[in-house]
Amino acid sequence: MVRIRISYNDSSSFQVGLASGEGNYTDIVRDAQKSINLSNVILVDAMGLPLSDDQLHLSTEAQLRLGEMLAQAYLEFESSRDRKL
Repeated sequence: MVRIRISYNDSSSFQVGLASGEGNYTDIVRDAQKSINLSNVILVDAMGLPLSDDQLHLSTEAQLRLGEMLAQAYLEFESSRDRKL
């Protein structure tokens, strides 16, 4: 939707793979996230990162690690795009 509004279809999107959830839908959502097959949509999987005490949200440490993972994914994605040009 954002890409349509700004008329820029070549922009990249980074999606964080669900790490936890309530109910029976976590695996369904994760499978849907993993099934997206678009060259400019990159999945960064948060599964396995430490959770906070509520066992639902990422801990502060995990959020910092996720930030590093997102940055690395961005750098790798941009590097691969540069090689194709």
